Amino acid sequence: MFLIQSQITTLLLNISKGRLGLNVESKTQVPGKAWGPTAAEEAQVLVHDGDLVTGILDKSQFGAKSFGLVHVI
Repeated sequence: MFLIQSQITTLLLNISKGRLGLNVESKTQVPGKAWGPTAAEEAQVLVHDGDLVTGILDKSQFGAKSFGLVHVI
């Protein structure tokens, strides 16, 4: 998990290079309990200054949704 998280962070940092830090807070379509009984925080995606802090990226972050990752970038 950490390896993928760091790769996404690297990608986000390079996309937003030379601009203000990328900040996104959104909910996922997949409920956190789908990832396990103690993974409730995975239903909330938090990107702070281009660093993926928590969450599982799904269609709601990449689709044509206002303030998703594609919209913000």
